[in-house]
Amino acid sequence: MQIFYDDEGEKQLVDGEFLKCVVIRNDLVPVPVTLEAEIRVDDDVIPFFREGEKIYTNNDDEFTILKSEPISAGIVQGQTIPKFVKIIAVLSSLINACYVKEKSIKKKNTTLADIYRAIGCKADSIQGDFTVPTFNCLAGEPPSYQIASILQESAGVMRWRDGQLAFMRLEDLFKQEVITDIPIAGGETVQSGFLERHEIPTFFSIDDSGNFIYGNKEKARTARFVANKDLLTLKNMSTCLVLKQISRIAYNDNIVGGEHIQVSAEESLIVITAVHVFAAGVDGDPPRQYTKLWLGELHK
Repeated sequence: MQIFYDDEGEKQLVDGEFLKCVVIRNDLVPVPVTLEAEIRVDDDVIPFFREGEKIYTNNDDEFTILKSEPISAGIVQGQTIPKFVKIIAVLSSLINACYVKEKSIKKKNTTLADIYRAIGCKADSIQGDFTVPTFNCLAGEPPSYQIASILQESAGVMRWRDGQLAFMRLEDLFKQEVITDIPIAGGETVQSGFLERHEIPTFFSIDDSGNFIYGNKEKARTARFVANKDLLTLKNMSTCLVLKQISRIAYNDNIVGGEHIQVSAEESLIVITAVHVFAAGVDGDPPRQYTKLWLGELHK
């Protein structure tokens, strides 16, 4: 893995020997990619890893540092104590989705791309974009929460792949080609119908005639009222991916959230979260390089 920092507009490579640990997390959320790193630094380069500075990965994704803090190495080398900085960064093009807004934002009959642009993000286009009836983000609220609500009501997710933001419906994720096989025996299997009944409610509302309308009632689950929703939206709101398997495999940063994985002859799952870990083995730590996947099945 390679990390670059921004030196007055020019990318400078961070020597691999100074990368204590780098973790890239790829999810199915409004801001799909985050980067966390612990980097050995000297006084000359510390300013390049402060909050607000830019860093880059080898696939040209640009990140902006949201949090930067010095950490102690806990060891002494010769007459000096090594300096490290710990950073957390998100995609620069989507960083404004993370901040609470000073003013309310309201849009009707708009698109996801328009919503992202309205909150200050750089989203020229979104693959799979669709019409959103209403979007309301009150002053003092982070817009990422409101976008997540839209995704839930549409039974879909946001993805980041090859430098492009995309929307996909959960059912369509399973229509993709399988990219790899991961035997179910090679991971931790998670099953808990008890928790699912409590965490995935059946939603109900009231129609224009004053009658109750319900989403999916096929399973015994908790019920929750939401106002001004139609039947399709109520069903969509209970549609989600439920964690089924956790697998640790050889490092493969080509796997991102939303990929289709075959786990047995009869079953395939979707990557909910892909975490890519690289540790060079700085200051006596063992080198590590692996990918960890959280895989889910579709529940309605």
